[in-house]
Amino acid sequence: MAQCSNCYGSGYVGSCWKCGGDGKDKDNPYMSCSECRGTGKGKCSTCGGSGQVADSSSSSSYSSPSSGSSGGGSGGGGRNIYEAYNNICALHNQAWGLQTAQDKEAATPLFVKYIDTLISSEWANYADRVISQNIDATDRKSFDDLQESVSHCALHLSINFSHFSMEKSRNGDFDGAIKDIHKSIKYGGIHEAKDPEEEKEAKYGNADIHLLGSYHNNRGEVYEKEGKREKAINDYKTSVRLGSIDYANNEGVMNGPMTNLQKLGISYIPTAEELNAHAMEEYKAKNYAIAAYLWQKTADMGSSEGQNNLGVLFDNGWGVPENANKSFELTSKAAVQGDVNALNNLGVKYRDGRGVKRDYVKAKEYLKNALAKGSDKAKENLQKLKDIMSYDKRNGLVSFIFALVCGIGAAFTAGIVYNSVTRATSFPIIPYLVLMVVCIIITFNAWRSRKNILFIVMLVLCVPGWLAVTGVIPERFGGSQSAQTSVTTTTVTVTTDNLNMRSSPSASGDIVKTLKNGDTLTVTGAEENGWTPVEHEGSSGYVNSQYITVNSGSAFEETRAASNEQTTQTSAPAAQTQSSPQVNTTPIVLTVVNDTQYDIKELFVAPAGSGAWGSNLLNEIFGGGSKTFQIPNTGNYDIKINYTDGDTFTKRNVSMMSNTSVTFVFGDW
Repeated sequence: MAQCSNCYGSGYVGSCWKCGGDGKDKDNPYMSCSECRGTGKGKCSTCGGSGQVADSSSSSSYSSPSSGSSGGGSGGGGRNIYEAYNNICALHNQAWGLQTAQDKEAATPLFVKYIDTLISSEWANYADRVISQNIDATDRKSFDDLQESVSHCALHLSINFSHFSMEKSRNGDFDGAIKDIHKSIKYGGIHEAKDPEEEKEAKYGNADIHLLGSYHNNRGEVYEKEGKREKAINDYKTSVRLGSIDYANNEGVMNGPMTNLQKLGISYIPTAEELNAHAMEEYKAKNYAIAAYLWQKTADMGSSEGQNNLGVLFDNGWGVPENANKSFELTSKAAVQGDVNALNNLGVKYRDGRGVKRDYVKAKEYLKNALAKGSDKAKENLQKLKDIMSYDKRNGLVSFIFALVCGIGAAFTAGIVYNSVTRATSFPIIPYLVLMVVCIIITFNAWRSRKNILFIVMLVLCVPGWLAVTGVIPERFGGSQSAQTSVTTTTVTVTTDNLNMRSSPSASGDIVKTLKNGDTLTVTGAEENGWTPVEHEGSSGYVNSQYITVNSGSAFEETRAASNEQTTQTSAPAAQTQSSPQVNTTPIVLTVVNDTQYDIKELFVAPAGSGAWGSNLLNEIFGGGSKTFQIPNTGNYDIKINYTDGDTFTKRNVSMMSNTSVTFVFGDW
């Protein structure tokens, strides 16, 4: 069956009078074509372009959506869930076709049905049911586009009714004119609420409200001629409240509601109470734009009732553009005057963060004041506030735990990066604590404010840190884990004068400071290429491992010993043949070439591994070039040179079985 023509297949959540809530038109044996979704587009082969096919239990490929309530509509005759959507689109197109053809009388009822359907809660429920099927990714946009069309249609509908009212006024049908101008104001208000940027001051509505006032004045004059004095007075007063003003005709005679009242011996200036009462009547009749106009007047007069009620309209977008900030401003003014409803509403705004930053303390204060003045709503809202605060406390604890875990882990990760870059084994404590606090705060705020991407980033950052703490991964990268984990805090002693501490593990590193013989250093990492990372009196750097003595029993010493033992084992045959100098009475010539671009001040030669350096062979500074020295015996020797800048280098196990040349090049430190 086709969908119900009254509820467009939505079933009005079970309340549609025509279809009983199932969305079906029992008088129509046809249903929307499932192939073209009822559009007939491209002369659909299934429906022949009509958009409808005979009802059949197997003719549709779509299953009925769940309404979520008993008797809920099927949203498309029980078959095609898009049928209501397609028909409302067809209604829109039909209305615009008639409007374009200047047939406003025929277009107007179609526009009314179109707009009233789209702004109803039943249509919203139907749209949600369709979108929940996830059949088409464009569903949400399609329904949003319909809502965007409401503003434009409402504007033209308002203009149509305004035109009709003026025609009836000219014909003396003021009852009909008043009814039509009410409709013009209603749909004009919908237009302004949907499109606040176009008409922020509600100009269309105010113009029509003044026109409504003039119609009441005109009808009052008719009543007065008919001898209906009370009805005439009521219409004249209504006209005054709606802003109608007296004017002079071509003969200079004043006309208008004030003049007409004065002729009847009545002087009338509407009070705030009268305007508020009139506004409440319009509000109950859902003439929100008129109510807003009248409450704006009383709000300007300082009426707390007008201020609070106008705030309610702004909060909901009824008759005025939705504006939470404006609502808060008006409600605050009314609350200052002690208005009980305003006190309650202001408490709710602070509780929910509506138009103002959420503040539970102020919310509680205002709600308690409203309760003291007898507001039943305030009692209910206080309980809701208590529940929210209780939930937030629990949620706050969870948030803090998450922040603590993620923040500390992220700080650990930063420590890993620092250690890997600087080759250090520890992170400076004060910067680390500051970083940890910052990470915790960032994570906490990200979790509480639902900034999911930022929270996920912090969560990812914390993983390496916790893995390092638990030993799953090393605490720094760039070296073997066994060497790193074997290094503990230990001390070494400098064994030579003027030993340079360098910024990197090579002779090309910048000189951090110069150390003295006997200085005690703290080892901060694993030995790298003959250089040991150390710290001395707040300075960190690297020193040549040959010129330090490791304290007995330290882990560092054990590591080096193990490394040396392994090296000895892997090269044992060579070591055995070169372990001691072989004495020979034949002298040999040693040629030393200095290709380092640095000056050598001392040169020592000793039998390999003996450490018996003897005296300095140089009697002057040795710059570039070469020098020769006579060595009395052949064998294996260690050669040590001291540069003028304090650097020292030793070549070990140099075979001198005949005349030998040894070159020191740049980088030999």
